[in-house]
Formats: sequence, C-alpha cells, structure tokens
Amino acid sequence: MPEHAHALSILSTQRSYENWVYSNFIQIFFEQKPVVDNDKLLIRFRDDGYVHKTVLSITDEILISTFKRWFGEDVAKPFIDCIDNDIYAISFLDSFYIPQHKSFYNHIHRPHPTLIYGYCPTEKYFLIADFFDDYYSFGKISFDQFQLAFQAVPTEHYPKVLQITKFEADYYFDLQYVIKSLTEYQLSICPQEQAILRRNRQLHVAYGLDACRAIIELMPYYQAAGKDCLDIRSLQLIYEHKKLMNGRLQRLGKIVTINSELKQDFLNLERKALFMRNTALKYMLTNKPQLIGTIVGLLSMIVEEENELLSRLLDVRGIRILA
Repeated sequence: MPEHAHALSILSTQRSYENWVYSNFIQIFFEQKPVVDNDKLLIRFRDDGYVHKTVLSITDEILISTFKRWFGEDVAKPFIDCIDNDIYAISFLDSFYIPQHKSFYNHIHRPHPTLIYGYCPTEKYFLIADFFDDYYSFGKISFDQFQLAFQAVPTEHYPKVLQITKFEADYYFDLQYVIKSLTEYQLSICPQEQAILRRNRQLHVAYGLDACRAIIELMPYYQAAGKDCLDIRSLQLIYEHKKLMNGRLQRLGKIVTINSELKQDFLNLERKALFMRNTALKYMLTNKPQLIGTIVGLLSMIVEEENELLSRLLDVRGIRILA
C-alpha cells in the first residue's frame, strides 16, 4: 500500500529484495463494516500491519514522543544524525506546514508519512519525498518548517519514526512460509500472528479469497445506497497480487516442477485481473453503472479460477504436505 512506498523504494535497491517480496505479500484481508459506516471497500495486504518487522535492514522504530522528550524543540538534530550515518528516516509530518502539499499547505492539518533522505547545512533545509498531490515526488522543507510539521503531529495516533539503514541484508526465499501463506489465502484462514493482534477487535475480518468474495457481495449494496462502491486501490492490489504470484512461481519452479500449462493459466489470471482493473478505471471516467456489474462478474471469475489453480499448484508433488 502507499504508506509503505518509502520503505519499499529503499529496500528495492538491495540485491536479495525479490526473495523477501515473494516470501511475503500473499495474504490479504478486508474489514467488514456496516455499509453506513464504511466509506470504502478497501482490501489490504495482511503484511501492512507489520511489514517492517520482517525487514533486516530496519534499525529501529522510535516513538515520536521520545524524540520530542529527548530533543525538545531541536528535532532536526536526530534526523541530521540519521542521514550523516547513512540511515534513512521516515516520519509523520503535518502537511499543513509543507508547501509541496498544495491541497493542505496552510489549509488543512493532516499527518502523513514522509521520507527524509538528505539535508543542506548551509541553506538549512531537508530533502523529502512523499505523495505530493497524488504524485510521488521530491521536495525541500526548511528546518523551521520541518520542526513545525513534526511538532504538530499528535503522538497518540501517529506514534513512530522509522529508521532504515542502507546495508545489504541477505534474504532467502522462504518456501515453508510461502506454502503456509498460500494455503491460508486459499482457505481464507486468519494467520495465527494476525489472530493474536485482532483478538479483541469487534469487526469481522475476511481473509484471502473470502476478502474478494466480500467485495463482490457488497458492491451492489454500496451502489444501491448511493455510496462510492469502487475503491480503485483494492482492484489495483488484486492485480498486483496476481502479478506477484507469477514472479513467485518462477522462484517455486526452481524448487519443484510446475508444468507449463499451470504457469500459463496463472499468467492468464493476471491478464484478467488487469482487465478488471482497467474496467474500473473506465468506470471512474464514465460513471456508467453497468460497468460495476462487469467488474463484479470479472472478480467472481477470478476468485473461482484462482481457487482451482491454487489447488492444482499446492497438490504438485504433495507440496501441500510441506506446509
């Protein structure tokens, strides 16, 4: 998801990054809320809640409140120290004080994760990157503006600063974890580590293929209620999920034999997901209600076919037994 764009863009420069990606980002989930309470039908990767915990080159997560207590008004100093020691820093900053956020600058307070990757000591500014008005781009912010943007972040809701080193971590393709995750995805099982985190949550959470089924079921109700029944991020994620699966199959093919017909069927599934995503874009441009029916039909087909393909894949040479 976009909130991890900073960390993922840094990690993607590492040689074994793909092994880490293909070992993760399998399970998805959807929090099922009443139609009147939920504005978006948003599917997310299970890894969103703790993606950084699996990254070896993450050095620390430090509470923003701790930064404020340690450094008082001079919050620029620890970020300068990070950069001087080849450490990227990602922190929530209030867009109200950042000129590049034109829709929010001097208008609306909105904490947003921002990458701090450089600074100029003579002109006293930081180099930052973020989604400035929907586009990922780069900019500058003075030390004074940075201090205001940092101090304005409410620590009870946006608690942490993330530090990422540049050193090369050695990731490997975790076959056992991949098989476990694919099985949980197909059977719509809540992962054990996620069950612990969500034990006291009141919302029903759908996992795996059931997350997609929930979207299929709710879209018509959202449409009938006059609500925005389409969140393009969910359909983009579903497409990316199928795209990642084909990269994952290349890794699996080096360990177990996967026949060419099955590989081709997974490629065809990715193409259908892309067509569904493009249909959603068409709906956003034309607002033709009949396209929602087309999207629902395509997603239903994708779920049914993927379920069958995963059964064929996981039963290859008894691979499911390894889970």
